[in-house]
Amino acid sequence: RYANLLLTVGRVEDTLLLTEVCFEFDPENAQLPNLRAQLNRQKQERETNIQLREELPQLESQYNQDPANFAILARLIASYLKLGRTNEALRLQEAVINDEGASAEVLLVVSSAYMQLGRYTDLEKALLRLVDQKPKDPAAWYDLAATQALLQKNSEALANLKQAVEMERQRPLPPESKSLLSRSQEDPRFNGIRWLPEYRQLITGQ
Repeated sequence: RYANLLLTVGRVEDTLLLTEVCFEFDPENAQLPNLRAQLNRQKQERETNIQLREELPQLESQYNQDPANFAILARLIASYLKLGRTNEALRLQEAVINDEGASAEVLLVVSSAYMQLGRYTDLEKALLRLVDQKPKDPAAWYDLAATQALLQKNSEALANLKQAVEMERQRPLPPESKSLLSRSQEDPRFNGIRWLPEYRQLITGQ
């Protein structure tokens, strides 16, 4: 109970020390190793967050100086999300989407963040921009189709999945790699359209 009180007030290190002492006196207690592992994870996460907060001003400055640097953008968005500053991450992502000069690499970073947040309408916007920039990339069309399937835009999803499959067939597939069509049969994002006759026709090739 005292350990719970310490955790309530954020004293993770003291709780960990108390757990170590308890383990010395009661090594047969099966709950203590799990508690110790949990506390070590919390301690590591806390230390990571402290480091992120310290590094954030420099990272923001680097991004302002070089907004086209997708590596810095990825780190900045990830830092915002890790620190729970979701609104700032979203504002940054929206600015990228509205930037006509955003590169494909930057759009990929933003797309990944939208996927992580489950913001599929915004993800579709990012992927539409991406296929404009990479019109011959079957993977981009596939992800766009998957997102549209999640949004129940069945006609668009089927059309873009067909586009991805046809593009892929025009290039050699690496050995032991699954085709996009095979992947779509296992990808849960396509659960909502697999029952459609048009999807079955795509699978059977008829």
